[in-house]
Amino acid sequence: MPVLKPSLLLTLIIFVASTLKSQVSTLGRVVTESQEPLSDVQILSLKSDSMVLTNKYGFFEVLVQHKEEFRAKKKGYIPVNFQITEGENVKLQLYKDVNLSYQGGLEEFYKFMGKSIAYPESAKRAGKSGLVYVTFQVDTSGHLINIRAPEGSDKHFSKEVVRVLGKLPKTFSPVRSNLTFILPVQFRLNGLKVPQVPAVSLPAGKMLHELVISLHTRTEFYKIP
Repeated sequence: MPVLKPSLLLTLIIFVASTLKSQVSTLGRVVTESQEPLSDVQILSLKSDSMVLTNKYGFFEVLVQHKEEFRAKKKGYIPVNFQITEGENVKLQLYKDVNLSYQGGLEEFYKFMGKSIAYPESAKRAGKSGLVYVTFQVDTSGHLINIRAPEGSDKHFSKEVVRVLGKLPKTFSPVRSNLTFILPVQFRLNGLKVPQVPAVSLPAGKMLHELVISLHTRTEFYKIP
């Protein structure tokens, strides 16, 4: 077994000590929608791949250097990515996973959206393609509420998606939760590759399959996921 030279060993000890010293112990807690503590949630560091579990009271402790990205996940719940800044405690809320169900099936929902969304004239004139995210919730009667486009979304496209979502002829199965659903819609002009999407802040929620609206020589197509 190789033996480290004293000088190299001392350097290694100093490096480890300085690294640990620069990391700050930070507390967090994970709860359900009803504010009940959630145990055995995996808290994964996206930087180091280290992992800790929440205790029976929903608490966890991690070492953070400046600001780091983490992911909270537990079977049966929708995973959430979040940031922790050293020294600042964090509280997370996880929602139970919900299978969205539409009258006639989700394919019927995507067909209606694909046929009803018009490629915006302003985007045609500007030769624009793009990808937008629109969020919504489903109330206890199955109707959509709080239909929004995150700040920073391309208004050429998001306004049209919001308009069509507000005119759905059928309802979803009731959702007894404040869970947010996120619908990505890609607009392609004459097969052009969609440019990189500006960073938008998306709320915690369930990501739905992407809908693609293509415009080829004045004929609109839609692609069902």
